[in-house]
Amino acid sequence: RFTEVWEVWEKRMTVSKKRVGMVVHAYYLRDARVIRYAEALSEAGHEVTVVCLQDPHDPPTERVNGVDIYRVKFERRRGGKLWYIWEYVWAFVLFWFKLTRLELKQHFDIIHVHNMPDFLVFTGFVPRLRGAKVILDLHDPMPELFMSKYDLRRGFIIRALEIEEKISCWYADHLITVDQSFKDIFIRRGIPADKISIVRNMP
Repeated sequence: RFTEVWEVWEKRMTVSKKRVGMVVHAYYLRDARVIRYAEALSEAGHEVTVVCLQDPHDPPTERVNGVDIYRVKFERRRGGKLWYIWEYVWAFVLFWFKLTRLELKQHFDIIHVHNMPDFLVFTGFVPRLRGAKVILDLHDPMPELFMSKYDLRRGFIIRALEIEEKISCWYADHLITVDQSFKDIFIRRGIPADKISIVRNMP
């Protein structure tokens, strides 16, 4: 009986193995939250590919703890509001091309995108056309973060960020956020509660 159950479980595990593509606007090996996601999936038997920024000292590609890392040559810099917007837009273009090229080779089952920015979720456009499910991981609500970071009041920029966030959340198949308070913010903005899961940022 045990052997039969084991064989059924083994078959289910084989069927459920997925190719997962992750996108993060950060240096992967410095982001503990994303590392935990990627390595947990790899340890569970899934194929995980991360597309991230390239630090000047990092190789363009490498494999670390079962995770394939592909980097785009783009260095983060500190700047004002306009610089951050420009940085996000240009990085989006680079991520889109990199992920699309990988998709044509690997054919991902799941695309897991980490904000910020939210609109990185659209880097998964081609994989989604080919049947992949897209997850948007909302580490922070962008409007509130910008208001806090730049001491802004609700004006054009914040309203634009709220619209951008809502469209990005609508596009994703599912959303992840870090705690109930963030989930409540997204629900107040009209996002269905059953579309949001909470995964706390801890080991």
